[in-house]
Amino acid sequence: MNTKISYMYRDAANYKIHCEEVVKGEIRDEDREDLFENHPLELEEFYPATVGFKAPTFVTEGYKPYPDDPDTHEISDITLTEREPTVDMTVEDFVARVRSGFTSRPVFVVTKFGMVLKEKPPEEGLTVAEITEMLDKLDLSQQIFPVDIESKDSNSCALGFVTSEAYEAINYDLRELEGFLKVRMFDTDSTTDFRSEYLFHDVRVHLSR
Repeated sequence: MNTKISYMYRDAANYKIHCEEVVKGEIRDEDREDLFENHPLELEEFYPATVGFKAPTFVTEGYKPYPDDPDTHEISDITLTEREPTVDMTVEDFVARVRSGFTSRPVFVVTKFGMVLKEKPPEEGLTVAEITEMLDKLDLSQQIFPVDIESKDSNSCALGFVTSEAYEAINYDLRELEGFLKVRMFDTDSTTDFRSEYLFHDVRVHLSR
C-alpha cells in the first residue's frame, strides 16, 4: 500500500481545483492523526511546489484570477491506496516535511555557498524540491547561473547553480571543475548518498547526490 495526498486549490470565489499525489509507503494512523491535529496550519496553507507536487491554480489553467486569490493550496485528506507513487518521495519524508514546516512558503536565506551541485543521471533533471533546497543555500541577492557538467567517464552529471561572484572567482570556466568533481563525485559509488562541502578556488561548494 502507498499513501495518497488529496489537496485542492480554492480561489476567492470558492471555485476549486482538486489534486492528488501518491507517495511511497503506508502512513501510520498515529502520524495521520498528528498531522491533522497538531499541524493544521501547514495543511491549510500548503505550498505543493515546495515538495515537488503539482500546483495548479486557475491562472495556470488559463482563467483570469480574482484580485484576492490565495497562492496556497490545502490538504483535504491523506488515505491509503494501491496506486503506484506519482512522485519520488516516501511517506516518512512527507510527514517530516510537514512537521518541519517545509511545506509552507519557502524562505530563501543567504548562505556562504557559492556553488551547489547535485549528481544525477544525464537523462534526469532537477525536481522543484531539489531546486528549492539548492537555492536555500545560495545568496539570492546575486545573479544565479545554472550549472550542467557531464562526466566523460561515467553515466552521471552535476546539476546545480553558481552565484555571480563564485562564477567570477573561477574565471567563468567550468572545465577545471569537471576534474574537481571527478575525484569527489563521479569516481565514487553511484549508489552512495552523500553530502560534502569543499573549497574550489576559494569558493565554498556543496556537493550531494
